[in-house]
Amino acid sequence: MTYTPDGSFSIISRKPSHTNFFAGTWQIRDRVLIMTLTNAPVVKGRSLVGGIERYSIVYADDHQLICNQDGQTISLTR
Repeated sequence: MTYTPDGSFSIISRKPSHTNFFAGTWQIRDRVLIMTLTNAPVVKGRSLVGGIERYSIVYADDHQLICNQDGQTISLTR
């Protein structure tokens, strides 16, 4: 998972049977991380491009990001 200063992101998801690549744009507004997909695989016959995910930011510093989405806590560390 890579977030770049220009507001883009990319994610590579590897599974035993296949690898998926996702890319898009990100922004932070009112303590919410907003990610919009601009490149994604087709899943079950439907495109995920244009999908928007929102994560409420609980904590962020230079090395850690903690967010909530739908009651689930997500912690990213570099």
